Parts: sequence; structure tokens; C-alpha cells
Amino acid sequence: MRNITFCKMMSDVRCCRQECLKLFLLLFLAGAVVFVACDGSDDDVDGDKNEENRPTDLRDVFVCDDDVCSDFHSSLMWDRYTSGESDWPGAKKACENLSLGGHNDWRLPTISELRTLVRGCPPTEPEGACGVTDECHSRACYNEWCWGCFERLGPGIAGAYWPVEFSGGMCIDCPYWSNTVTHDEYNNEIAWVLFFRIAALGSARPASDSPGDHVDGPFRCVRTVEAEEATK
Repeated sequence: MRNITFCKMMSDVRCCRQECLKLFLLLFLAGAVVFVACDGSDDDVDGDKNEENRPTDLRDVFVCDDDVCSDFHSSLMWDRYTSGESDWPGAKKACENLSLGGHNDWRLPTISELRTLVRGCPPTEPEGACGVTDECHSRACYNEWCWGCFERLGPGIAGAYWPVEFSGGMCIDCPYWSNTVTHDEYNNEIAWVLFFRIAALGSARPASDSPGDHVDGPFRCVRTVEAEEATK
């Protein structure tokens, strides 16, 4: 019989459980009932040990209900569904006028806030190497890491690089507006956007007097989760 301690040292869980079962049966046949904790886990029904070891702070999670999703890691609450599609001024106004989930302090997210939604593409996740942030948002901050990742390989619906908790009915091919603006080489105002199909950052004209010179894009409204909400 392989030694149980050796199984533990080698992290061979299957082997360890087999040996524990053999040992239990031998002891049971000898007229003794012995409970052997092979891997230190608690598999009983009432879960008393698991309850004991469960973290008391469960706020570092992304939780959704019918209409909103709360990310307590970033202290942000999001509209679970795409809030609409508009040019940049229209998107900003729509968020400011939104009443959802019992709150009316919604806004269009900044580019750093929008990046907190990226999942599965490290370069454009919040701590990634892409240089465009709220603190550095000129075109000079844009680098090759802002190009994102391979198309439609994210964890979200249809391979989008956003949380799996987001539901359908959302355009993953479209540029999502941020509230962060800068200027191009011609001194035209541009807004940073995020393409969740590839988790890449880009820019678009917020508005223009010339038809076809700007885009209508989807947007997702956000609000800050206050401290008292996080402790509920």
C-alpha cells in the first residue's frame, strides 16, 4: 500500500483518497470506525469547518441582480445591460438622466472605469500595460498594448472580453463610449472607446456638424458604490 503521507507530499489527491478508503475499510472490518482527514478538507453535510474558514469579507466579487451589477473590488455599480446607443453627448446625457436600481446618480464611465470591465486580456485590464488611463489620456499615452487580444476569446457572451455575468442583447463589435476625452493631431476633440470584441482601446469623434464624421456607439452607465452600500 502506498504511504498516505507520501501521497500528501506529492499532492496526489486521487491516490490519497484511495488509500484513505482502503484504510477505512480495513479498520471498519476490524470493528473500529475511524475518520481519516486525508487532505484537511471538510466534506460533511453541515459544513461547520467550511463555515469556520469562509472569508467574512465577501465584497471582492462581481454580483448581478436583474438590472445592475456591483463590482465591490472597484467600488462601481454597472447597468447590467447596454444602456443604449448614441453619439457621445447623447450617451453622457442618457446616463445622467438614468434612474435604475433605486439610484439616479449614474454617469458615463471614464476610460479607467471602463477598463475594470475587461476580463481575460491582461494588457488592457486595469493594471495592464496599455498606457491610456484617466491620469494619462493623451494620444501619446497610447501604445501597442492597447491593441488588445485575439478576437472573441473572452469569457463573456460571444467571446466578449467582459464579465460572464453580463447578459445578451449587447453589441460586442461596437466601440463603447467613455467619458474621457483628448485631442487628435488636428486638435479635434476625441473620446476614448473600448472594443470588447478584442478588448482594444480606440478613439472616436464625440460629435460633429458634418454628417458621417462621428459615430453612434453603445454605452454602459456606471455609478460609485458608496461605503455604506458595500457594508450591507
